[in-house]
Amino acid sequence: MIEYLMLLDTEEERRQLTILYKCYRDALFFSAKMILKDEGRAEDAVHETYLKLLNCLDKVRKEDYRTLDRYLRKKERDPGLSLSKFLEKENKKSCHRVWGFIVTIMKNFIYDELRLQKRRNEIPFEEHRNDREINLAGLDYLVAKTDEERYMIQCIYRLPYPYKEVLYLQYYCEYSSDEIGELLNKTPANIRQISKRGRDRLRQWMREGGYSL
Repeated sequence: MIEYLMLLDTEEERRQLTILYKCYRDALFFSAKMILKDEGRAEDAVHETYLKLLNCLDKVRKEDYRTLDRYLRKKERDPGLSLSKFLEKENKKSCHRVWGFIVTIMKNFIYDELRLQKRRNEIPFEEHRNDREINLAGLDYLVAKTDEERYMIQCIYRLPYPYKEVLYLQYYCEYSSDEIGELLNKTPANIRQISKRGRDRLRQWMREGGYSL
């Protein structure tokens, strides 16, 4: 982690990155390994994710940093305390968007790399696309309060990349098209197009389930 901290200018930025590293590094590695099926490449994906985060620390809300810092302090006294249990007990659903934001950065890097490798005929890209087991909301972190909300989350998970990522960042992280485009290396116009197509599909599924969007 020291190599990342050396690239930051202020003590506040170093504190923020340390919090994100301690809270999510292991979960990111687990998620990357599930997609890539290779520990070395998973480590590379996590490394690139934290390098990207160096320029995105201000995207995480200060209140979320405070909550995560409080979790780390409690975990020092209770090493068995999981982040999901802590957030559920404190009713801090807002922090789930932090995981969604970070894992989206990582997955975008992974898929960009896989597409490059496919063009070089090194690997069959589709072998790595089935990441349905990777829950954008932080594995089991997100706790929905209503049947409609739970159903919408399930519908979003059914969407393929990048529709799932774009809608998640819009609905749960409240990011603009410009911000999402910066994260996913796409133009804002492309993000708006992806969002429209994703929302059309989501609206259809919601109607089929007896709900409106």
